[in-house]
Amino acid sequence: MRPRYWIKVQVASIKINRTMPIRILLSTSEAVTDKFILQNIGSKMIKEKYTKNILLGEIGEQEKTKLLNSKVLIAGCGALGSKVLANLASAGIGTIGIIDNPENCKAEKVLSAQKWVEKNYKEINIKTYNDKIDEINSEKIIGEYNLLVDCFDNYQSKFLLNEYAVKYNIPMVHGEAAENYGHATVIIPHKTPCLECLFPNTKRDIKLSNESAGFAVNALGALMSQSAINLLLDIKDDLENVLLTYNSDEMKLEKIQLSFNPDCRVCGQKQ
Repeated sequence: MRPRYWIKVQVASIKINRTMPIRILLSTSEAVTDKFILQNIGSKMIKEKYTKNILLGEIGEQEKTKLLNSKVLIAGCGALGSKVLANLASAGIGTIGIIDNPENCKAEKVLSAQKWVEKNYKEINIKTYNDKIDEINSEKIIGEYNLLVDCFDNYQSKFLLNEYAVKYNIPMVHGEAAENYGHATVIIPHKTPCLECLFPNTKRDIKLSNESAGFAVNALGALMSQSAINLLLDIKDDLENVLLTYNSDEMKLEKIQLSFNPDCRVCGQKQ
């Protein structure tokens, strides 16, 4: 079921080109030497792991240091969350948190994700929370991070995370994928529409089946990771005030311009 969007501008089809670079690549890519990495960072982890990634010229010393000092919470450790985790770990994020509701995700998945990071990126500070975010623990958990990435596979958790992102004024990359379809957007509290603005009155009992959505999950994972890097480096992201949709059957990307919902119960009164 595809949701309805709060929009005021017509849908425009777009093509993938150099104005939409996907810069997060697999760590098995051919190495392109980055002078900064080899000469200015003494970390063995950086030299041995991150030089295997392809980095664009604008990622210099200052930017790499900023990524190493960043703290990102990935919410959801299913198929989409796993893709984002691999990308952000490979990009050199210094602290990564993984949280999932034990009702939605087996504890083994959270533990497995932790072990993978510890094995492949030993110097990354990895934190796991096999817990449900609520009013009691939200500030303690979410407040520790400067960026949230919503990879939850159910709407109840997604909308709850959105509320806390707005409450604690923490930017969030939202995305979801189901079968051959997916979408993503960037939510910056009080600057862009929040999730409640986009999907008002959406039923909270919807659960996404993304474990088998291979192509959509891979595409959305890359796009969301790129947006996360942009936000961490204070680069204006193309998904601000935009919902990017992806249809793998038609190999089609669309941009939908978004607007605030003045009646939004989460952020409407603060605009």
